[in-house]
Amino acid sequence: MTHCSRTYRLQFLDTLTADAPAILGESELLAGDIEGALWEMDNLPWPPGALACHLSAVDGGEVAFCMRPNSERRAALLAKFA
Repeated sequence: MTHCSRTYRLQFLDTLTADAPAILGESELLAGDIEGALWEMDNLPWPPGALACHLSAVDGGEVAFCMRPNSERRAALLAKFA
């Protein structure tokens, strides 16, 4: 069985809304699926002042806009994509 990886772009934002946020930093994640990308996001150091993030697949399509993750938020996001 082949495990394919997908590249995700993570943008760290200074606001909890999608209205004109400042991007405080970016990172690329390599994961097999959205669950893996959320786990990777959870383990990255966030820049000072970052309150939210935008996670998108590099090959197209928005994946998630979320507040700084914790286990409850991760579970809710995973349920959304199940």
